[in-house]
Amino acid sequence: VLLEAVIQSSTNGIIVIDSDLSVVLCNRRLSAVLELPERWEHLQDAEKIHALAQCYQQPEAFYEEIEELVKNPVEQRLTTLETRQGRVLDCFISAYQVGEQKSGWLFSYQDVTEQKLAEDKLRHLAITDSLTRVFNRRHFFALAQTELDRARRYNRDLSVILFDIDHFKNVNDSFGHLVGDQVLETLASYCKSNLRSFDVIGRYGGEEFIILLPETSLKRAAQIAERLRKQALEVHIQTSRGTPAITISLGVAGIQPGQMATLDQLISTADQALYRAKAEGRDQVFALYVEEPAKSE
Repeated sequence: VLLEAVIQSSTNGIIVIDSDLSVVLCNRRLSAVLELPERWEHLQDAEKIHALAQCYQQPEAFYEEIEELVKNPVEQRLTTLETRQGRVLDCFISAYQVGEQKSGWLFSYQDVTEQKLAEDKLRHLAITDSLTRVFNRRHFFALAQTELDRARRYNRDLSVILFDIDHFKNVNDSFGHLVGDQVLETLASYCKSNLRSFDVIGRYGGEEFIILLPETSLKRAAQIAERLRKQALEVHIQTSRGTPAITISLGVAGIQPGQMATLDQLISTADQALYRAKAEGRDQVFALYVEEPAKSE
């Protein structure tokens, strides 16, 4: 009786189910937390269980959980699930003795949606450049290393584009840093809209950006870079002092299938290509393959 009173007063949604999948008891909060259908309490046990499962984003996950509990009994387990309404719930499951002969489980559901949203926001802030909203340098390098390892393991093409804004200091000096920030933000947005969903773009530093292109040959990467170069010409920031002319120079580097280059070598080659693009007049693309290291005699 005392335990039932505790269950009824809990702020979590709680239900106790026995090994025959009969509902032993539940509290008033269960319907609110899981957003169960009206008159749920008046349904037969099998209908209640079905309605409960249907609250899950993936209903089969509930039955799989029960099956796992039957096969591998544990005293306690914690899982996280998403409801059909998009709420995120922590589900604490514990063994529960139903009378003298029958066992079951207590499911305690806690709504952690706001907590998860806050965690996701913090995680996003930790990996994103606050001005341009592309990945920051540290996270870009982590993703790039993963893709490079995959490309080397499966003998796939991989390319990198490194670019910066030509004479960006003049933009800041002539139009102010706020306009300079607008240019960076707009250019990053233009680039993202011209890339594939699996391409990775990050802010490399200052006015420099870096793009990783999985499954992309050097020739194809150079074509993408040329498209980005033309897109940059469309960046028009209106100011009281006029409109700054924006161009970018791009260095492209690529590894070929089977080539065991490092990430440092790939980015260093892209940097060399960018230097060549600037040396030859800026507002252009220059591409280089990563060179194989010389073999010792």
